[in-house]
Amino acid sequence: MHGRLRTIVGIVRVQAQVRRTMRVQLFGQVELRYDDGTSAVVTSPKRAALLSALAMDLNEVVPTTRLMELMWAGKPSATARTALHGHVSGLRKLLDDSLELAVKEPGYRLVGSPDQVDVHRFDTLCATAAATEDDTEAVRLLREALGLWCGDALAGCGSPLLRDERGEQLEESRRRALEQLAERLLRLGRGGEAVAALTPLTENDPARESAAALLMRCLDQEGRGEEALAVYGRTVEHLADRHGTEPGALLLAARDRLTTSGRVSAIQIPLPDADFTGRAREIAWLDRAASAPEPTPLLVTGAAGIGKTSLVLHWAHDAVERFPDGRFHLDLRGFDEAEPVEPGVVLTAFLRALGVDDAEIPRDLEERSALYRGLMAGRRALVVLDNARSYEQVLPLLSDGPGPVTVITSRNRLTDLVVQEGAVPISLDVLDRQDALDLVARVAGAPRVAADPEAGGRLVDLCDGLPLALRVAVARLAARPDLPLGQLAGELEDEQRRLAALATPGSLDVTAALSLTLRTLPAAAARLFALLGLHPGQYVDPYAAAALAGVPVPSARALLAQLDAAHIVEEASPGLFARHDLIRLYTRELATDLPAADRRTALDRLLDFYLAATVEAVGAVGHPGRGLEGQDGVPAYDTPPLSRLGQALQWFRREERAIRHLVQAAADQGRQDTAWRLSHSAAPLYFYDGGYLNEREHIARTALRAAQDSGSLDGHVRASLDLVGVLMDRMLLQESIDLLESAVALADRLGDGVSRRRARFQLAVALMQTGRNGRAIQTFEEAVTIAEETNDPLVTARGLNNLAHCLLTAGRPADALAHLERAMAMLDGHQPTAMLLYVLITRAQVLNALRRFEEALEEALSGMELSGELRMTYKEAVLRRECGTALRGLGRPAEAALQWRRALELRSVQGLPCEELREMLASVEQEPDHSTVSSRY
Repeated sequence: MHGRLRTIVGIVRVQAQVRRTMRVQLFGQVELRYDDGTSAVVTSPKRAALLSALAMDLNEVVPTTRLMELMWAGKPSATARTALHGHVSGLRKLLDDSLELAVKEPGYRLVGSPDQVDVHRFDTLCATAAATEDDTEAVRLLREALGLWCGDALAGCGSPLLRDERGEQLEESRRRALEQLAERLLRLGRGGEAVAALTPLTENDPARESAAALLMRCLDQEGRGEEALAVYGRTVEHLADRHGTEPGALLLAARDRLTTSGRVSAIQIPLPDADFTGRAREIAWLDRAASAPEPTPLLVTGAAGIGKTSLVLHWAHDAVERFPDGRFHLDLRGFDEAEPVEPGVVLTAFLRALGVDDAEIPRDLEERSALYRGLMAGRRALVVLDNARSYEQVLPLLSDGPGPVTVITSRNRLTDLVVQEGAVPISLDVLDRQDALDLVARVAGAPRVAADPEAGGRLVDLCDGLPLALRVAVARLAARPDLPLGQLAGELEDEQRRLAALATPGSLDVTAALSLTLRTLPAAAARLFALLGLHPGQYVDPYAAAALAGVPVPSARALLAQLDAAHIVEEASPGLFARHDLIRLYTRELATDLPAADRRTALDRLLDFYLAATVEAVGAVGHPGRGLEGQDGVPAYDTPPLSRLGQALQWFRREERAIRHLVQAAADQGRQDTAWRLSHSAAPLYFYDGGYLNEREHIARTALRAAQDSGSLDGHVRASLDLVGVLMDRMLLQESIDLLESAVALADRLGDGVSRRRARFQLAVALMQTGRNGRAIQTFEEAVTIAEETNDPLVTARGLNNLAHCLLTAGRPADALAHLERAMAMLDGHQPTAMLLYVLITRAQVLNALRRFEEALEEALSGMELSGELRMTYKEAVLRRECGTALRGLGRPAEAALQWRRALELRSVQGLPCEELREMLASVEQEPDHSTVSSRY
């Protein structure tokens, strides 16, 4: 028995060893192939379309409707579904047991190994090649991948629709693989092996600068420099004639890299941009700095695309008479895709340009540098070291003593060059609005801009005034004389498409320029830069950055300094870093490429940080904790100094946009509790600072939906009351009352005294404003009773103040004053707070109603002083109204008019109703007055 079993096992093993593996070919004619070279051609176009669609999405379910759409070119017949079943049966007969065509609702699935489909095998080989550092192994893998191609992608797939959807994507993958192969061969010194494949690629797509640059390098490495120059000339001519663009950085770098017996040439100053515009201040700076008695290196820095090289070349050509001994320029390629030029190579190029024979050029770098300095001493020459990466790259290239002027451009601040060598720096900012408009007009045509100046202004703003972005935009306008400015501006207004719109085929675009900067950053700084895409604000401080990156605050500060040094964020003030809109959009794209788990974790940390910071800030405006301590606890994070009122308000004004967007982000990410808690903690800051009505309403409605979705009764009540605060300011009284009636019932169910009191207070105010004074007074009295149970004098004083206001509205000022006396007694001995200001306002109103005008004026003036101390200037309008009322009652109408006029201005700015004040002002301006205006107000 055992012997027979061993025999059976042996037979199975032999069968397994000789079993052929079926593979699907989609590159070229669609076929089913075996390892031994035999194949089965799928002759039916619809059956080929079925196989292609299933194989492209291997191991995924392809819906029946999708298959019918592809097989019948988007117009399936009435019998298509039945015919599809027949094609499925026919295809199954062609497949062996290594590929399974399975029914899986709502369609079909082809099950197999990715290695069995050439498309997926190709992707795997390319990814493995990209991951290896062994160039020889990478060449082997890439050649195997490219060897899978037996024709154009999906050429015989039987579905024009599928070919149109996926074919170009596959062809682009093939082109990229070919370029990767060429790059690896160049590293191995075997670039000539890629010439045969690169040549047709550049002929078929002459605007593809990456392929042209690689072909030039491969030809040059094989000693065919003249042919490489010819490729450059053809490509530049095509770009100019067909696209109206200049060669990009890759092509220029390939040209500059061309060698004659291994030489790199130092060339004369290139021609400046014909459409250079503006920069008068910076040109004047270069003139002054270059005229110094003892010239020091001049350092021009700025972000990618800011126009550093354009500025220096423009200035250099205008300053030709100043440098009779020559003007030299060399691109150090500090931020190109290739590696930066080594200082020794640069020195060799300069020495050759100065007439030194190769045999006389020292091999030692220091000796080479010393020879260069000696030859340049005393020369009235200009040396432009363009696109420098680092201090170390530039240092050996500097001259000593009097003589040449050296100008360095860099995306990095090169602080060591300033500190160690005394370089004089200037940092370029974006073009001012007028210069940017002039640039658009110069290239696109002044009549075109004059015909639609508003669109021209929008275009400038959407390009952030960044010269590179503007040049890309106006290049599109130049290439399309029929394209209206407004249409292009409208395209750029879509944040999802703006960066893609600021790119032209074959030229360096905004994203590419930023990417070249990014690749030079240390890994930790690059990671933080990508994570900044999750931060919705314009500004970021080290505390928020620390939360995003999950690092200590000092580390985050150091990383932000690295980003600032690379000019991709700017330190707008000490410890506060800003981003231009285009860079913000770029970081948002980078963030989407991060692993989903990393994005969510970072966003969670950022939300927790802002919750902690807003809770800290509201403590400074008299609302410590907002009652959130009893929830899940406020997250523990290092926050900026926020304990003082001024600090808290300044921080809030800067961070309001971020807070509002993060509330929405929390709700969108399923963190409903965090959404309503963040909104609730920020509500007093909105209220205290005044204004922000639209923003307050948006965040409050988002928070209420989040609270309802979370199922938190407490959150539902709090978010309802926060929204009511906005609705009341908008005088949407009935919506407020409906919401408050519900909030009172929810608060009673919750049994929380604070929520029960707050809901009743706000309901009473709404009732009072709709004239239902009887019920309002009753509701206020209920709220005061609940407040007294807390033994908190500030809370009780607030209730008494609100009750007094209601009694005043009901025509009972004497009763109101009695409650206010109780409130003042409770506040006595406490630090002046917003509550005291509210009581002073109500007392002024009550005393005016009682015609005790001197006392009313005194209370109102005290309130104005306190509002200034508390920085609650948004209450100034109501206080000036009461001042005016008291002054008019005292027979001083001119002074009253002055107060009401100022109150009217304030309410207009705040977007509040002003009609009643206008009527009061119109009536008082007719009255005679002989009094003198008091200096107190």
